[in-house]
Amino acid sequence: MQGKSGWGWGLLALSLCTQAAEVPLGMPLASEQVLVRANGQDPQQLDPNTVDADFATQAVLSDLFEGLVQEDDNGTIIPAQAERWEASADGKSITFWLRDAARWSDGQPVLAQDFVLGWQRAVNPKLRISNRNYLAEAGVANAELIGKGKLNPEKLGVSALEPKVLQVTFDKPMPFFMSMLSLPSFMPAPSHLVQQGIAYPAGPLVSNGAFMLEEWTVGKQLQLMKNAHYWDNAHTVLAKVVYLPQRFAQSDIPRIEQGNLHMTDNVPGSQYRRIQNSVPESLRAFNLLGLYQFSLNNRRPPLVDNNIRQALSMAVNRELITDTLSGQLVKPAYTVIPDNVPQYLPVTAEFASEPLRMRQDQARKLLEAAGFSAEKPLQIALSYRDDDEQERLANTVASMWKVIGVKVEMNRLTDPAFRASRYTNHYDVVGTYIYGDYNEPSALLNDFRCYNPSNLSGYCNKEFDLILDQAQSADADQRGVLYRRAEELLLKSTPLVPVFHDTKTRLVSATLQGLPQISPRGIVLSKNLYLTEG
Repeated sequence: MQGKSGWGWGLLALSLCTQAAEVPLGMPLASEQVLVRANGQDPQQLDPNTVDADFATQAVLSDLFEGLVQEDDNGTIIPAQAERWEASADGKSITFWLRDAARWSDGQPVLAQDFVLGWQRAVNPKLRISNRNYLAEAGVANAELIGKGKLNPEKLGVSALEPKVLQVTFDKPMPFFMSMLSLPSFMPAPSHLVQQGIAYPAGPLVSNGAFMLEEWTVGKQLQLMKNAHYWDNAHTVLAKVVYLPQRFAQSDIPRIEQGNLHMTDNVPGSQYRRIQNSVPESLRAFNLLGLYQFSLNNRRPPLVDNNIRQALSMAVNRELITDTLSGQLVKPAYTVIPDNVPQYLPVTAEFASEPLRMRQDQARKLLEAAGFSAEKPLQIALSYRDDDEQERLANTVASMWKVIGVKVEMNRLTDPAFRASRYTNHYDVVGTYIYGDYNEPSALLNDFRCYNPSNLSGYCNKEFDLILDQAQSADADQRGVLYRRAEELLLKSTPLVPVFHDTKTRLVSATLQGLPQISPRGIVLSKNLYLTEG
């Protein structure tokens, strides 16, 4: 029986529609299929249900574990561990049928109970490291109450109807639920090894993805090997994947050319033009659902005054920043949502098209209206991460604010201090990236809900929250209208200064093939890749 068309779930039984390495006929493959990829840093840990996953951690976990479904390059939901699924007529539950061939790396079958256990662990407040409760965001029944410690994890709305049949029930069905199922929180846990409320046992890591852990030397490398028990192992070309916990270095260019490294983690904006001039064919950029912003602390004087917040936003020359600091890798941002999100008409900021000098004059008038002048200048502190790129960005923005008469105290913070400052009220302005975990406007807009732990600005508008709630039960067209209204309301209150919409740019070897054309989350699955003769 079909579910509500507004949710886009329905019934799917085309188990042949999958992601895998697609090698063109006659393509000469390298004799050694060992991919070496830089990953920026070591993963935080390898327990998917409990981790607060950053890019580096998600990259490795996406190779080791697989959820019920995945998204292809076009954002279409395709089968993974589940071969088909069916939504109830009222949209309040969905049933998944797991593949008979789905197995763990130790040969044991992947069961519905493994997903039950994994999801229960993900909402267990005694285990979860992340401040995000992704299952609650996805609308899974009782996830919110369990995350707050008010119910036992066993009360979560997920159950094994049969060994290979899983049912999920909802407090409120979310239109983006299926898009969230590839996030680490939604991975299964091997119930024959792991118990509820207990961490993974010592010994070899058992996983259900295309690869399994071979060895991990922290600070040096993490090595994966092909999982012979993976259900689609026949289409996995790579024999091994070596992750190096390193950021971009000048030596990466000759290493890429020599075949000692196949893909970097990133390319710094400061290096982009030089690399573009020397080896342009090696650059690959992926648009992300991401934003670099300066959060303005609405709870802390003097930024409680929206005139001041608007003045700070008007004075920032985004085009100069993206052209000189970021090497045109990223797009200037006057809004939260980028223009590449499906079924969404972007908002246009009122002052975006005005000349900078006019904006600066307006910003000075707003500061005067708030009681500041050359004799009594606005003084604020700007905090940012211990990173050279972010320091250049912060100094550039501080100089732009100086033009309108603002005095800025610069605070470069170590990672622990930066993380601590984000979740306290002891800052004025903090520079940070925010990323969407699924390709939908709410993935970013939800960060500005009242009391959301990710809401660094302290912005709280009940009307904004209500509009987002209404969008969850609307059809696709109406959702776009409601999301636009919510973003317009948000930008009018100026809890942030959007700076640029981010991309993930990598230096890639000419021998590496199978890379996606689009990657909103910045994740590149190794199972889709292969190496050709150099």
